[in-house]
Amino acid sequence: MKLPPHYRFREVLDFYGRDPLSVSESVEPEGVKKAFLNGAAPAAGYSFHFNRGRLPFRCGRHLRDASRGSAHAGHRLRRFRLRAPIPGDPLLGDIVTRQRGLRIPLTPEPWEALAWAIIGQQISLKAAVTLRRELIGAVGECHPTGLRAHPTAEAVANLNVDTLRGLKFSGSKAEYLLAAARAVASGELPLPALREMSALRGARLLGQIRE
Repeated sequence: MKLPPHYRFREVLDFYGRDPLSVSESVEPEGVKKAFLNGAAPAAGYSFHFNRGRLPFRCGRHLRDASRGSAHAGHRLRRFRLRAPIPGDPLLGDIVTRQRGLRIPLTPEPWEALAWAIIGQQISLKAAVTLRRELIGAVGECHPTGLRAHPTAEAVANLNVDTLRGLKFSGSKAEYLLAAARAVASGELPLPALREMSALRGARLLGQIRE
């Protein structure tokens, strides 16, 4: 796949390399490997390498496999924002223009993104990546490469506050994460539907988790 013009992949690699001890991503000089859960299947994985303006990739249950299913392609596009439109906001237009080629990457799964938002709230980046690493290392499913997939909401919902406290979570952060995981696992919080909601409605729905 051809990269967008002037795509700044170094910043993308810096973003995903924010935890040098990560157990779920492995960042290399020209690419990144990531373990994830593909539906009900065991932990899968993909490997991306930025090379000469293109993004060759391999994905499958083992990173050596050459399977290229639509689910893997979706992960690729969401993760690196290869098809994301450049906003033309009148207030932010000049800022965007000065950052030519910079795309803000996304977490491929909504639950992983929500968990990260809760984990990282009101603490330093160093502390946040440590908590994330502890959580994934404790309950994330292991890929044959040794990387671990981020645990599902169902897996986190089966934990308790004491378990998370043992992973260095504060009591309040543990309670928030468990409440969110249980709401997602039960269907009370339909994360995929947030995409179709207004920002205000989505914020209200998320704010009701612990009310």
